[in-house]
Amino acid sequence: MEREKREKLLSSIALKELKTKKEKTLLKEKAKAIKARDKQKEILEEAGSRAKRTTANARVSILWKNVHEIEADIQLLENMIKEI
Repeated sequence: MEREKREKLLSSIALKELKTKKEKTLLKEKAKAIKARDKQKEILEEAGSRAKRTTANARVSILWKNVHEIEADIQLLENMIKEI
């Protein structure tokens, strides 16, 4: 009788430890998944930021090109006015 109680107690303890180990494993896996998700989010945000900067730089380049064309047109008009 005493032996059966001990065996039940031991199997109950073993079952609790097994559940605890499974819970710990699940928590570790969940933590890894969260870290991976956060890292992916960070990478996507950085890529988006780079894309925005690239787009902005391209727009600035186009604007400067337009400014230089306008300056050239103004210079041409000034020269034409001087000739008149």
